Amino acid sequence: MTMDVKKMFDNLKVAAIASDPDFNITYINKRGEELFKAIMNADNLVGSNMRVCHKPETNEKLEKLFQEYRNRERTLDYYVMD
Repeated sequence: MTMDVKKMFDNLKVAAIASDPDFNITYINKRGEELFKAIMNADNLVGSNMRVCHKPETNEKLEKLFQEYRNRERTLDYYVMD
């Protein structure tokens, strides 16, 4: 991630979290860190797996989205935490 893009995401007022296809967190912005600190008392989530933060049905939705991206059935999307 280039420094300008990182700075942009770090300064968002909403949580932004990126993961690899195995759901390992590769980036979390400052607002995301604040949110997870308040909700889960969790620090430094980079490297941890998103599956533990979500309900099974949410994990199924995420897996479906990743598969659609892999198959090039989807090109752009956003996901809101439920």
